[in-house]
Amino acid sequence: KVYKTVVIQQKMAFGKGPCNPLLWNNEDAEKNPIKKTAKRGRPSSNSKQRSIDSDPNVPKRKNSSLSTKRSDLFDSKLYCICRQPYDATRFMIACDRCDDWFHGECISIREIDSDFVDLYFCSKCSQATGKKTSWKPKCANPACCRAARISSHLGYLSKYCSNVCGMQVARARLELLEIKRRHATNANHLTPISELVLAKQRQSRINSCADREDRERLIQIRQEQKDIKAAVDILKRKGKLVKLLVGLRPFIEQDENVPCGFDSRLVWNDDIWSKINHDPILDAQMQIRFDSNEPFDVCQRLKCIKHRQWQKISLIEIKQEKKELFKRLIDLEQERNQIKT
Repeated sequence: KVYKTVVIQQKMAFGKGPCNPLLWNNEDAEKNPIKKTAKRGRPSSNSKQRSIDSDPNVPKRKNSSLSTKRSDLFDSKLYCICRQPYDATRFMIACDRCDDWFHGECISIREIDSDFVDLYFCSKCSQATGKKTSWKPKCANPACCRAARISSHLGYLSKYCSNVCGMQVARARLELLEIKRRHATNANHLTPISELVLAKQRQSRINSCADREDRERLIQIRQEQKDIKAAVDILKRKGKLVKLLVGLRPFIEQDENVPCGFDSRLVWNDDIWSKINHDPILDAQMQIRFDSNEPFDVCQRLKCIKHRQWQKISLIEIKQEKKELFKRLIDLEQERNQIKT
């Protein structure tokens, strides 16, 4: 590849082009704009999740009477913590667990920051599951303000928002290296000091920004791996508790004289479980004990519809959560190895 370093130097010397190497090849980006996939925003008319037409309870428009009925139902439905009807002019974001919609200003999320949201959990779902809203990192290109292609659904695709940004940074580094190599080989060529200083500053800025972001991301990965391992330990204790509870009573689904036996400790918040340092044990009185003073109760109803087949459901949920956590650990390890290389 022949690099157009002469044209680049002329642009740098006479001010006919941008000084930032990351902007030297922006012509490609302007010709091929990045297609932005809107995950968050206002519910659109053609979106299944963000349109009133997607609601199975709302009939499609066939005549004026059906349109009036749909309009009445549309206006009567309330959203967000402010409990207001749908307004097409206001930015909204959906919870990734309960699928309820919230106004951005009500939950302190700006529309320009919505692309950085990885998984959003409302306050109720966050309290129920212990999960918090996660965010995508910024694109590693210092001249870009978009989110990188890293998410819980996609995994670690790239630390850049697009291939255009990645190639832009690569071209800038190669061009700076070419300038440095040419100055080193041409001993008789006297380069202006200002040009050398400017090129050094550009190279230093790109490398320092990339290195700093990589170090920060490695710290985040280590912390997230630590949190996931703690969550796996909690799930193991929950699984042992379920097995002990099942062993204390005969598992007879059709016997109406057998009490439900659901233990409320299975739905303790992760904050409570994190304070427990050992596995559940069975004492001499055939009682399951923890090193925790949190109150709990055991359901004694004979015909309990609420906790029906809780033994099977609890074990399935624990197994599924473990599977998701292990998959996330693998993705984080791959991302860590890619950053280090």
